[in-house]
Amino acid sequence: MPFAFKRGKLKDWLLVFFLKGFLSSLINQIIVRKKHISYPVRFMPKYFNVNILFDYFLFPLLAYFIIA
Repeated sequence: MPFAFKRGKLKDWLLVFFLKGFLSSLINQIIVRKKHISYPVRFMPKYFNVNILFDYFLFPLLAYFIIA
């Protein structure tokens, strides 16, 4: 992950990374509650209805690489 933040200011990119993960998890919670999408394979399914690996890690990194 450190290689992803070589450009720009590190504080700015970390702020965007964490905000992107937080906002995507909020939107994903709403979509899962309305049953528009379901995740058959999840990490720790007893505690989370959403795929937390996608929401907090993969999606913010993909968004960074698309923008950069």
